[in-house]
Amino acid sequence: MSTSKIRRNDDKIYKLNINKLIKWIKAKKWDIRFGFFIDEISYPEKIISIDKRFKLENQLYSILHECGHLLLLLNKNYINNYPYTFTVDNFLNKNKRLVNSKRYQVELISEEIAAWEKGLLLAKKLKIKLNKASYRKESSKYIWTYIEEAFIVTCNTNKKKKNDNKRK
Repeated sequence: MSTSKIRRNDDKIYKLNINKLIKWIKAKKWDIRFGFFIDEISYPEKIISIDKRFKLENQLYSILHECGHLLLLLNKNYINNYPYTFTVDNFLNKNKRLVNSKRYQVELISEEIAAWEKGLLLAKKLKIKLNKASYRKESSKYIWTYIEEAFIVTCNTNKKKKNDNKRK
């Protein structure tokens, strides 16, 4: 079998699995849209946005991840488990000091990791077969961006605090 035929077969499987997830999302009374978006979940609007420019395999992984966020949100303990990210994500508090805090950054990374794990469990529940090594590689790539961002944010905040203290 040629590489292009294998690719087409893989794409068919990815499309079938994406459709399973779309049905699951709709059953939760949420919506999903594909376009030129950043992959994200919007709690107030009850919508998941997925960038359609990526390969179907990556779209599948992104949808699973965003569904992981949805599962976390639907947990009655969500606000207790993630009070800082809940506050910021729901625009209840745009306090830069909060967003730049180590507590918020660690909580955000924790939630991101949990969402990837919940997505993997959902795949198992819905009998979606995927390449776990590829899924882990994709999740690690995105989790790392949050770690890098946290480092930059907290370092800049610490520099600003030191400079402010020097002026006093």
